[in-house]
Amino acid sequence: MKYELTARNFRPYVRNTLQGFVDIHFDRAGILLKECTYHVGDGKSWIGLPGKPQLVEGQVRKDGNGKIMYVPVVELTTGEAREAFRRDAVAAVERIVATADA
Repeated sequence: MKYELTARNFRPYVRNTLQGFVDIHFDRAGILLKECTYHVGDGKSWIGLPGKPQLVEGQVRKDGNGKIMYVPVVELTTGEAREAFRRDAVAAVERIVATADA
């Protein structure tokens, strides 16, 4: 399936590998993934899909370091789909970041 992605509304927020938050729009399908994360580290770039905090008996679940744990709300079910999305979404984000820096 051929699709086109557009990155929108990039908000810089640098912390470790996190470079900021961005919305990814699947143009033809009319699907908007809000609050994706854009990461760069170890010579690679990737997009984190939106998630929601894990809840246990109505309380937010945290790991041993006190960090909130999340569960994915969107899943790409094949390696091929994950890689195609990563490649296309990172390229879309890099285009708007370059435009903002120009």
